This record gives sequence, structure tokens and C-alpha cells, in this order.
Amino acid sequence: MLNKYNLQIASLLEKEGNCISNDFDISQVIKVTKEKTIATERHLLIEITRPNLSYKEYPETGHEYKQDKDFYLTKNEVAKIQKLIPKNSPFPIIENIMVSQKKDKTILVITDLEKCLYYVYKR
Repeated sequence: MLNKYNLQIASLLEKEGNCISNDFDISQVIKVTKEKTIATERHLLIEITRPNLSYKEYPETGHEYKQDKDFYLTKNEVAKIQKLIPKNSPFPIIENIMVSQKKDKTILVITDLEKCLYYVYKR
């Protein structure tokens, strides 16, 4: 599971397009591992531990938690996801994001108890 703090480190990232080369630039993405999220702006590295919450507490969404591999999110992708997270919920658990991976795609599941929103990430 991810929470808002795992995504807020994206504010540290450089603006997209300031890349030194056309190759993958680590200063423009956050890395999401099973244990933490990581971001750098080339001089400073920040790691935020992921919340230690039980997926059994998360509302039923039809997806099972499964993260086998690390993935990367750009600053723009994080901004889109942050807009989907419910604010000021009476249930703090729904302010988190469930991660589900199947084959070549990662699905980030967000719910407000009335509907589920999915952010599908392919790479």
C-alpha cells in the first residue's frame, strides 16, 4: 500500500524536459519498491517507508495485493494519482493506494467506498 507521503516526494523531482540526455533520467521519477518510495534531484536522496498496513483493512475492490517488481512514476503521473485520493476521509485507510501487479502492468487502486478508481501503469 502507498500513502500520500510516499507520493509527496515527487515534489522534489525536476521538471520533465530538463533531462540531460534522452535516456531514462532518475531525477524525473520516483521509484516504488515493496518497502519504500525513493526520489532524488541529483544532490539529495529521499526514501519514504511504505505504511505497514494490512490489506485486509482495505475495502474490497476485486483486486488482490501483489507487487513482484519495482516500478517508476513520473511527476506528472504522481500528480494525476494524488488528485484521485479522497481527502478528509473519516476512514484513514481509504487515503491509501493499493498496488496490484499482473504481468506487464501495475494497477493502483483508489476507493472512496462508493466507487473504485484505477490508475493503470504499463511499462
